[in-house]
Amino acid sequence: MRAVGTSETSSADSIGSPRREKNSVKVASRTPKPLIDTGTIWMTNQTGGRILRLDPRTKQFTAYPIPSAVLSKTRVHPYGLAIDGSHKVWFAERSSEKVGRVDPDTGKVTEYEVPTPGAIPRRMATDAEGNLWFGEFGGMGQLAMIDYRTAKITEYPTPTKYSGAYSVDVDKKRGVVWVNEMLADKIARFDIRTKAFVEYALPTHYSSVRRIDLDPNKPNRIWYTGWNVDKVGYLDILD
Repeated sequence: MRAVGTSETSSADSIGSPRREKNSVKVASRTPKPLIDTGTIWMTNQTGGRILRLDPRTKQFTAYPIPSAVLSKTRVHPYGLAIDGSHKVWFAERSSEKVGRVDPDTGKVTEYEVPTPGAIPRRMATDAEGNLWFGEFGGMGQLAMIDYRTAKITEYPTPTKYSGAYSVDVDKKRGVVWVNEMLADKIARFDIRTKAFVEYALPTHYSSVRRIDLDPNKPNRIWYTGWNVDKVGYLDILD
């Protein structure tokens, strides 16, 4: 497997209960894109320490307070979101070293410690089995997987140390997880079956990629955007 080209173009605790909100809710400008599941829209409220659900039919928000934020009265900064195989909503807390889960049926919010201290979990995605994957920006740089049935977290160090693993996307048909290494200017491909990484260097240094997306029409193409540079690029892979 090798890269054939790149292109860039400038341009466990539970507390509280869900609370209904007016149809105007302030959301941080850098919050990751909302998710849509079973007719409702989910998003993180970073500065408010809550997960939000919008019902498009009633135009009403429901807020789910995060236990760590309520108990500590500090900002835990919920960030990446993903929906597991049982339609529960998971989120990463980048300031508290935890991940959390919302049960839409009961409104219960449960949190789980990330095994590695200083992990700084970031963005999330779901694989074909319904398990969750997220990047650990802090520490040595790791890709992590949550077994949604047991809540067990397994971590896989990236080949490049201190990589700043950040955004993830999953090729569900091929069983491949993509993760960008923000501090290393690389994008890595992880085979779920073999547990093997392959890394690909990006052409622009210090681009600080914060988001990647698999091309739905070309499964060997991964798109990325740089935070420090006005560029959008893609990576083509030849199997």
